[in-house]
Amino acid sequence: SSSERHVLDLPESPPVRMEECGTGRTGRRPVSASTGVWETSGLPRQDYTAVDVALHYPREMNLPWVTDLPEWPPVPALGKPPVDWRRQVLFLKDDDPANPAYLLIRDSLKGGQPTMWQMWTVSEKIGTPEEVKDLAAFLKDKPGHQIRPARELKGDRFTAIGQLDVDVEYFIASPAGTPRHTLRWGTNMIDWANPLAQPEYQDLLHLQMPGDGAYFVAFFPRKRGCPVPAFSTLGDGTILRVSGDFGTDYGFLSAEQAAAAGEGVAFRGTAASVQNRKSGSVLALGAKGEVRYEAYGLAADSAASLRIGEKELTVELPEKVMDGDKTLQPMVPRPGGKVTLIAPGNWALAEPLTGVKLTKSANGFLLEIPAGLRAVALVR
Repeated sequence: SSSERHVLDLPESPPVRMEECGTGRTGRRPVSASTGVWETSGLPRQDYTAVDVALHYPREMNLPWVTDLPEWPPVPALGKPPVDWRRQVLFLKDDDPANPAYLLIRDSLKGGQPTMWQMWTVSEKIGTPEEVKDLAAFLKDKPGHQIRPARELKGDRFTAIGQLDVDVEYFIASPAGTPRHTLRWGTNMIDWANPLAQPEYQDLLHLQMPGDGAYFVAFFPRKRGCPVPAFSTLGDGTILRVSGDFGTDYGFLSAEQAAAAGEGVAFRGTAASVQNRKSGSVLALGAKGEVRYEAYGLAADSAASLRIGEKELTVELPEKVMDGDKTLQPMVPRPGGKVTLIAPGNWALAEPLTGVKLTKSANGFLLEIPAGLRAVALVR
């Protein structure tokens, strides 16, 4: 009914449905939160960031948002703060921008409260892979510039049919066995005051959990003519496997230090990936940890990656790192450090570099790299 109250959540908003705030016509931000960047790093084939949000207590913030949102999907209960939320985002990419690049998003919640997770896409409609196989039939009743009420979705795989022949593939690695919904909303106004040249309508993917746990979702944009990738999980749900005509990727995310393994890959830490693509294999750490793939391995106290070639290995490092282990630390040039490599055979520096030292040991190869140097190549 129109008397029910909703929270207007946008993609960047906390994924927590808290106690009722606002009316069905006026949106209000319902909670006060403290936010801090926990970790961030950028590498040629992987970017990573982690943010902590502490939702402390309700505080109404009246904003002049007049909306005609449909009724929100039903939830079993409304949560109450405090709730701790850690968001981790892994962006896997390729040297060729025409090749697949996509997001893995893991939102971990503690506090024993029911929560909801939401993502909007500017799209025509959301459906299951089976429904969108016959695209013409699926879009025959596309709503266009019309609001549509919430409807339940079944499964863990969904496709948002987008604009300009670009779709989004969703894979929900977790939670399992919880309700999924979509609804459609849009407007022909901007800031609820000025008309848009083109009305904008979006489809919502709405997930929920009754208590503590993690939302782990792959968000994979794809040109409509390209093959649809396959998704699965390994390592008790902390490893997300994505495979297609480009090769096979393994993305690992954990809110706390953890170890996981499967299919010849092994991870220890909080964020890492293995890309076994046509262009070659890359092991990457988003933060302190270890990653193994078959006979190769990489360990470091901060972000680093290892490109594997037939006769050459390349260690790549981020340009900047966070200064310290507290939140809201500035990014500073990366200081010197050490990287441990595991690789079969004998390796040497491709060329002498000032301050670079390579030492072989029983555990592999120890590579000392000075500040400012972004890449070091080794040859057999």
